[in-house]
Amino acid sequence: MAKKSRSVVVVAQSAKEIDECKCDSRSRHASSVGVIVTVLKSVKRILLIAALVTALMSPLRASAQVACVPAAADGGGGIECFHLTDTGNVTPDVSISGSNTTLTTGALRSVWVDSAGNYYASLDGTDAFLWFAAGADGNVAPRSTITGSNLTSGHPYRIITDASGNIWSVSYTSSTVAKYAPCASGTCNTAPSVTLSGSNTQLSAPDAIAFDPGGNLWVANVGSNTLIEFTAAQLVSGGNVAPAGNIISGGATDLDFPYDMAIDTTGNIYVANYSGNSITVYDVGSQSGNVTPNQNIVGAATLLSSPVGVAVDSDSNIYVAQPGNLLSFASGTTGNVAPTTNITGASSLLNCGVGRMGITQPTQE
Repeated sequence: MAKKSRSVVVVAQSAKEIDECKCDSRSRHASSVGVIVTVLKSVKRILLIAALVTALMSPLRASAQVACVPAAADGGGGIECFHLTDTGNVTPDVSISGSNTTLTTGALRSVWVDSAGNYYASLDGTDAFLWFAAGADGNVAPRSTITGSNLTSGHPYRIITDASGNIWSVSYTSSTVAKYAPCASGTCNTAPSVTLSGSNTQLSAPDAIAFDPGGNLWVANVGSNTLIEFTAAQLVSGGNVAPAGNIISGGATDLDFPYDMAIDTTGNIYVANYSGNSITVYDVGSQSGNVTPNQNIVGAATLLSSPVGVAVDSDSNIYVAQPGNLLSFASGTTGNVAPTTNITGASSLLNCGVGRMGITQPTQE
C-alpha cells in the first residue's frame, strides 16, 4: 500500500547510504581511526532516523490507513483505495480491477480491509467472497474465493472480518448473518460455522454489520430501521436467538434506511442513512431504545446524497461513500457542516455506482 511503500523506500535509501559509508570506511582504513569513528557515528544516526521513520509510518497511525470503495457496485467494477488526505479529482492509490480479479462476475456490494492490509469483497448474484492479499494492485487474481452450494448468505450485502480472521457476512434477502472460516487458497465451498437466522433474531432485511470493542456484533436492519446487538456469547453458537444486547429503534433515532454502519475504537456507531441523506452517531454503551443520536450530519452543506458506505479511521474521522463522491468529516462533526475532503471526478472512478466501504483496521499492540 502506498504509505507503507514510502516507508520502505526511505529505509532502502538509508540502507544504500549505510552501504556507501561502509565502503568509504574500508577505502580509508589505512587513514586515521578518528575518520572511521566519525563514519560509524554517521551510520548510527542513519539507522536511528530509519527506525524513527518506520515507527512513524506504522499501521497504528491514520496516515498508514487507506479508504477503499467498491466502484460501479451495481454493474461490477473494482476496489478503489485512497489515502485519507486525498481530495478532488484524484487517481486511486490502489485500483484492483480487470478480468483476472473476477470482481465483474457479480455485483460488487462491499469491500473490507483488515489490519494486515488484506482486501475482501462480497459479490451479489454469484454469491462469493473474494480475498486479495495485502499489496494487491491492478488486474490480479484473488488469493482465494469462497462460493458454492454451502454458502448460506444469499445476496451478501456486507462482508467484514473478526479479530481471528474469520469472515462474517449479512444476507439482505434471507435475513441471515453467517460466519465462515477463511479460505487459504483457491476456491472453497465453505459452510458457515455460525448462523443467526429466524424470527426471534429480529433480523429484517439486514444491510450492514460491525463489531464493537467488546466483540459484540451490531446489525443494521433496513426493513425495520433498527440497530440490534448480539452479544459475543451469542456468537459462539448462533441460532434463532433474540438479540441479548441493546436495540436502537424509533422515530427519535432518525434512522432512515440504514445502508451501512461502522464502529470506532471507543464504541461509537456511525450509520449511513440512504433515504435520510445523513450520518447518525450513537454510543454502544449508553444508548438504547428510541434515543436521539449524539451526532447527526445532515443538510445541504454536507453534500450527503444517498450515502451507501461509511467508515471511520483510528482517530474517529468519518468517511462516506456515495454515487460520485467519497467525503470525509472530522471527528465529532454534527449538523449542517461542509465535508473536510471531497474525492470526486472521472479520475477517481467513483462517478458510477459505489457501495459499502472499508478502511484499514487499526492494529493494537
